[in-house]
Amino acid sequence: MFPRKRLRQTAILCLTIGIATFSGCGFSRAQSADTSAQTDKPILAKATMIEENEVQLEPVSAIKFNGEKVSVGVISFGCTTSADFTIEHSIVNGACEIKIKRFNRDVCRRAPFVANIELSWSQPDDCRELPIVVANPLLITSDDNNVKKQMK
Repeated sequence: MFPRKRLRQTAILCLTIGIATFSGCGFSRAQSADTSAQTDKPILAKATMIEENEVQLEPVSAIKFNGEKVSVGVISFGCTTSADFTIEHSIVNGACEIKIKRFNRDVCRRAPFVANIELSWSQPDDCRELPIVVANPLLITSDDNNVKKQMK
């Protein structure tokens, strides 16, 4: 039927066409016109991803303040330390609002658990006579300090 060389060329051509089609290179003019009419921005710009060192408010539990240190429970995957966090404060509506922010992700792969960490922090002078309010979301845990899954 077909010579061996011709059969190999046909197989390579079919494979190349298949890859081009499934990777998005083989779309029709109607599709390309619709895409450019919708937006000039790339499609990936619609997706938001958390950057590796993006600072965000950490869900916390069991918050304690003894005048020198703030002790909180946070989610850990095995590599969380107090050095991964910072505390910021601001005066909001007559209260000293503190925000506990994580600036290094925990990239370990252990099952999540609640780790208790201590952060050095004393009330600044502008917060001395004001109540302290924590702006972080609340972390709900079970009695054994494991992360409790919330049903929606």
